[in-house]
Amino acid sequence: MTNDEIKQAVEEYFKERLAKDSDYLDHVSDSWIDDAEDWFVENYENKNVSFEEGCEFRQHARKRFDEIYHEKYDERDAKYCLRRISNVIKTLHGNYNSIKHYFKKFNTCTELVAYKFEELEKCLQLLDDIENNKVESLKEKIE
Repeated sequence: MTNDEIKQAVEEYFKERLAKDSDYLDHVSDSWIDDAEDWFVENYENKNVSFEEGCEFRQHARKRFDEIYHEKYDERDAKYCLRRISNVIKTLHGNYNSIKHYFKKFNTCTELVAYKFEELEKCLQLLDDIENNKVESLKEKIE
């Protein structure tokens, strides 16, 4: 098989899977690639698929999986990540507040660090609100 034929087989595989389940890529386990290779071998057995062609199919399938996944889910995943970052910052802020009384040599700096944590939390919350259309003044501009 030529490289283009293998790439076409990859496209066929994803077209078939996505037709059955539009969120297929979001539901798969790590063994999806083995299932894809099995599909390739079964559907192209009349072409006597070689080991090298199977490896090439896997390589193209992984690359195409990443491309489709990023198109469909990157924005959603980034928003989830933003929430995780916010939670980590809140935890760090709490940890810092629980120990800041030990730093007595330069109280202004100690309070500045606490203030920066608060500001960072506010900025992250604002970004989350903007991304999730929770800022009334921006809703009109977006619509």
